Amino acid sequence: MYCIYCITCDVKLWWNCGWRWDNTKPIPFISLYIEFYN
Repeated sequence: MYCIYCITCDVKLWWNCGWRWDNTKPIPFISLYIEFYN
């Protein structure tokens, strides 16, 4: 599973962290951390 969250935002935004992955996910952020979970 992918867990992407913004580190450059005041509020951390989580994508696919317990939710399904959306193809229309907003990724206008410069710095993104991606973590892999089995």
